[in-house]
Amino acid sequence: MKRIAARLRATVILALGLMSTGAWACETCRPRVEAGIYNEHFVGRLALTLMPLLVVLCLVALIVGFPWGAGRQGVPGASARRHASREES
Repeated sequence: MKRIAARLRATVILALGLMSTGAWACETCRPRVEAGIYNEHFVGRLALTLMPLLVVLCLVALIVGFPWGAGRQGVPGASARRHASREES
């Protein structure tokens, strides 16, 4: 029973954390916070933040195959398998 309660508590905390709004600052601190975020390094930091997503997307594209590649149709070897299955029937 304690194990279920602990998992439920962890799930609730995770759900509340995911549903929370963005960061906020008081009226006095807000200009300094925004100036610290949106400065001359913003584009570089944004690029570094998005870099892992681009790497994962490239890996997925390599694993799945490039359907837009020259002469390829989706999954590598799919056309050969389709051709072989048509000959058997």
